[in-house]
Amino acid sequence: MEQQTSENYRTLNKKAWEYSAYDFWVTHSGPPAERAREALENPLAMLKQFAAYL
Repeated sequence: MEQQTSENYRTLNKKAWEYSAYDFWVTHSGPPAERAREALENPLAMLKQFAAYL
């Protein structure tokens, strides 16, 4: 019984985090299609924030 409850909690928690992460991303960066268009128009600008790591 305990194992099943823990797994259910983890599943629900994962779904909640993923849902919130997607909403955050769309709110701050725009919808995926728009973000992809921007990346295709200027790929170097999109990678600039990661330059120190590349």
